[in-house]
Amino acid sequence: MREVEVLVVGAGTVGLTTALFLARHGVGAVVVERHPGLSRHPRAFAVNGRSAELFREAGVESALVEASARLASSQGVLTVTTLAAADESSAVRVGVTADLRVEADRISPALLGTCPQNLIDPVLLAAARDQGATVHFGVELQSLRQDESGVVAELHDRSTGERQEVRAQYLVAADGAASTVRKLLEIPTTGPGELGGHMINVLFRADLAEVVGDLEFAMCTIENPESSGILIPVDNVDRWIFHIPYSTKDGTKPSDFPHDRCRELVVAAIGSSDVDVEVLGVLPWQSTAVTATRFSEGRVHLVGDAAHVVPPTGGFGLNTGLADAHNLAWKLAAVLSGQAGPALLDTYESERLPIALSTMDQAVLRGHHRELHWDLSPARAADRAAVGMEHLFVTAFGYQYRSTAVLDPRPTSPSTEHVEQVLDGSPGTRVPHVRLLKNGQAISTVDLSAGAFTLLTGPEGAAWATAAKTVATHSDLFIQTCVIGPTGDAQDPDATWPTTSGVGTHGALLTRPDGFVAWRTPTSSPTPEHTLSQVIDHLLHRQPQTTTT
Repeated sequence: MREVEVLVVGAGTVGLTTALFLARHGVGAVVVERHPGLSRHPRAFAVNGRSAELFREAGVESALVEASARLASSQGVLTVTTLAAADESSAVRVGVTADLRVEADRISPALLGTCPQNLIDPVLLAAARDQGATVHFGVELQSLRQDESGVVAELHDRSTGERQEVRAQYLVAADGAASTVRKLLEIPTTGPGELGGHMINVLFRADLAEVVGDLEFAMCTIENPESSGILIPVDNVDRWIFHIPYSTKDGTKPSDFPHDRCRELVVAAIGSSDVDVEVLGVLPWQSTAVTATRFSEGRVHLVGDAAHVVPPTGGFGLNTGLADAHNLAWKLAAVLSGQAGPALLDTYESERLPIALSTMDQAVLRGHHRELHWDLSPARAADRAAVGMEHLFVTAFGYQYRSTAVLDPRPTSPSTEHVEQVLDGSPGTRVPHVRLLKNGQAISTVDLSAGAFTLLTGPEGAAWATAAKTVATHSDLFIQTCVIGPTGDAQDPDATWPTTSGVGTHGALLTRPDGFVAWRTPTSSPTPEHTLSQVIDHLLHRQPQTTTT
């Protein structure tokens, strides 16, 4: 029987991201995907700033920026009667503003924006394989069983009919909303479920350059008696998606939308019969909100849509799945290497399940209050608060982990509107973004903290850095260190780091490999080595959990 460290079921965006991060942490990952190749349907488009940071860490940011370059100028939402009849003066436009981009630049070094999954997946596949991951297409998981030391998966090669068993130390289910793994484990879901509207996703080819002209958009709502729906650019040239709503109350079903009918509806939405339209694919879908009641079962862990299905408003679904992969990968690597106790993996569910539930709720709220979702101006802050809606950046960046892999997390968030108040260096939050100079090069604290345990100190915190190096040697753990100050390893031109991070002049904070603050102190210590040793043992579950300050 073949043995592997981690078997990932599903080679969609989240499955490939899981494999890529596992491989970057030195874990042998094998991915199996039931389909014969990558999906050509764009599916999700929105890549939020936090996900852009993950792709930056994984070394694929530049490739994705290049792949999505044609969509870089596609911003905002239009409402028109037909595409051909619209111009900027007649279209109703809402969405991203210059002020929002300035705010994003203050909180993150990365901002990818729009990049459909059909462009993301080939980049991730190449990167994962380059890092040592193995990916097999046309291979389907049939069954699984597990014991205290591993998981045995029965796999079926759909092209040859061959069946084989593979034993993995851990299995990651990234096999989508209809997850076979989740069903085999009999893990139920919770949430509102189906939210109403049924849609037909039509992928088509048409040269709309002359029709669109300068009227670029991320989403265009078309409303006319012959055809209504939502048009989304895939490459801003000749590939587009048209989402057609329909109701099942009158007996309408997906089979009522053959390619010919879809083409007619697309032409009517465009408003010009002179455009040659070729339908490339048709997929039915429905807005759904459900979350698995458990993300982990023994040595099996659910990620992405297998763990949670998030409604599309807000673009949170894919991004939440990418954060799952990032959170889980470093923990699996730490346990497999023997650096952490197995109980560290319990924190995957305790951290990610509450975030998935909260994100699902935020997406549902946005579906009910779309005008608040699209109008992110401060003038609507009170209206958002009245319905319980967070600012978009708080949902994307400002989620907080509270688990035994974080020391002394605060019990509640200080703001649902101002993400910079949330990202203040508190344990359980993503390290605050401060622009530094290191060896004459500009670098963000977010980049400094990526991929490994990292100790960042105040200007007079050198004793903490020295202690961290000693602890790293004694504990066989790689810990990066950086004293931030005028004479430190990195310079802080605006002198904002001590206040922004809460470490003050003599303190320090420790980030986990996922860039989240695990521990922070604003002061020095007479025994820094002892303190840090206790912190590391606690975070990695090497001993019974106690609180260390």
